[in-house]
Amino acid sequence: METEFFVEEFELGNCQEFVIVGDVGGTHTTMAVCALKPKPIMLFKCKFRSRELARFTDAVNETLAFAHHKYNITISRSCFDFAGPLYDDNTRVQMTNLNWEVTKNQIFGGTTLSETCMLNDIEAMGYGTLLLPQDKIIQLPLSVDGQEHYAQPAPRGNKGILAAGTGLGAGFLTFNKELQKYHSVQSEGGHSTLIARDSEELEFIRFILETQRTRGFTIPDWESALSGYGLENHYLFLLAKAGIQLPQEMNETQNMAKVISKHANAGTCQYCEAALNRFMYYYGLKTAECAFNFNTRGGMYVGGGVATKNMNFLRNGNLMQAYFSSVTPDTTLFWFLKNTPVYVINTYDSNLYGCLYVLDQMSDSLSYKR
Repeated sequence: METEFFVEEFELGNCQEFVIVGDVGGTHTTMAVCALKPKPIMLFKCKFRSRELARFTDAVNETLAFAHHKYNITISRSCFDFAGPLYDDNTRVQMTNLNWEVTKNQIFGGTTLSETCMLNDIEAMGYGTLLLPQDKIIQLPLSVDGQEHYAQPAPRGNKGILAAGTGLGAGFLTFNKELQKYHSVQSEGGHSTLIARDSEELEFIRFILETQRTRGFTIPDWESALSGYGLENHYLFLLAKAGIQLPQEMNETQNMAKVISKHANAGTCQYCEAALNRFMYYYGLKTAECAFNFNTRGGMYVGGGVATKNMNFLRNGNLMQAYFSSVTPDTTLFWFLKNTPVYVINTYDSNLYGCLYVLDQMSDSLSYKR
């Protein structure tokens, strides 16, 4: 367990109403102990490797025990988000990239918690945009007629979420006028069909099909191009086109995407750099698609582990170039994209903030009690 602290110990005396939140992904599971008053704040977080845990509740219990032993904090309320679709009125989740099924009854039966809320990870990331510190959100400029343009979000407009990590998640927030609050909605848009607009994109799709790198799908989905696995596909495609064998380092690693990112950012491999540039171009294409699908005049928020680890590539212009590439200038659709701001979520903690937001603002409607 890795532990990171955000608040000095002497400040804990000012905090009240302690809660635990968790972000459960295919690679890592991160728990955080937070306080709701005097304002929602994260105190410390504990990070685990998901595949090294026998069960989800082990991470919860270890974090609860640490909080009680070190600070004498007792916690009864919780909110967790999971990388996978939820069922049975948000009381059961089947993880997409991890062989786990987690239920509300497992949480109550395996811990001392008396209240919990289960969210999809994209739902949580959406809520996180409402609580994240402003320095954790970066707006990407739109290049229009050679000048940088920063679009303004429409008040109460829909907000889109697109996050590439172990998988690809997409969703949006819509404003509820009756409650005067945003509501976050998940989707499985990351698994919609990957399409080709030119001969090279068609060649890429054929490569994925011929090498059977579709991860169980009969045709490539967007996750085949936008995820850690997708980054590997771009790299392998470029090697195949150049007739180059897979380097030994790549052949031996358990995490090829991580090695590709390392060499791309260090400038030590031209194919790694080209793969990451291709990745960001596809990110821009999918960002525009989500903007249209979800009518996101409130802004598109791009996040996920691949984005956060590769900020230089995310901001080098490839994403925004692709964002505009599917529309003709001086048309209604061009105006729509020009006036839809694109933001980057520059933190790994957005989902934890989303869970914290739900406990502070929406627990009456979303939480379950013993």
